[in-house]
Amino acid sequence: MLLDCAIIGGGPAGLSAALVVGRGRKQVIVFDNELPRNRVTQESHGFITNDGMTPFEIRQAGEADLQKYPHIQIKRSQIVDIQKERGKLYVTNTRGGCIRRKKKSFWQLDLQDILPEIEGIHDVYGKTLFSCPFCDGWELKEKALALIAENQRALHMAKLLSNWTKDLIVFTNGHMLAEEDKTLLTAHSIQVIDVPIVSIDHDNGQLRSLQLANGEIVNREGGFLSQVNSSSQPHLPKSLAVK
Repeated sequence: MLLDCAIIGGGPAGLSAALVVGRGRKQVIVFDNELPRNRVTQESHGFITNDGMTPFEIRQAGEADLQKYPHIQIKRSQIVDIQKERGKLYVTNTRGGCIRRKKKSFWQLDLQDILPEIEGIHDVYGKTLFSCPFCDGWELKEKALALIAENQRALHMAKLLSNWTKDLIVFTNGHMLAEEDKTLLTAHSIQVIDVPIVSIDHDNGQLRSLQLANGEIVNREGGFLSQVNSSSQPHLPKSLAVK
């Protein structure tokens, strides 16, 4: 099958990209493994006319918009490999077979969150522990929050979260924060705890407290993560010599 563009990921970004390219009368295929990054989220926010809808409802509405464009296909499949040969790309999916493309345009929009290895974190993630303040900060406004930041984005995220709460504690989970950043946070009455987190206590997804390695228990009502996002299929860009 000869196509102009292949897109990995059938979320809002992937479907929007397919819509634009498909309206340009280009042959487009969207590969979607039905494991979206936001699948644990109960409500999605920030999309005008769709605020508060579930991720599934947004995807369902997006796919309905694409049905009237014959140039767009959606394939429920995961990419296994991509090979480049003489300017053409050959895409292999899990259902077998190859799709040959004549262009060099290839978009990978399928991302997954990498969570710290903390007991209980998967039970609260998407319910009372999130990664995007603009998406979910409103629901946690004026509450006692935790910011789990294992990297140097702690200061940046803390500044953002100050728009929603004045009761914030930064947990570095055993990682060392730059002294300059720590001084700035302390100056703004934001406590920094660098003791490793052992577990997160919750009540049916409602975050209650964080258990630290030194035995201390810190009560919180919700929180955010400052983690690195990674592709769910990191080998694909390497196969195309793309960084």
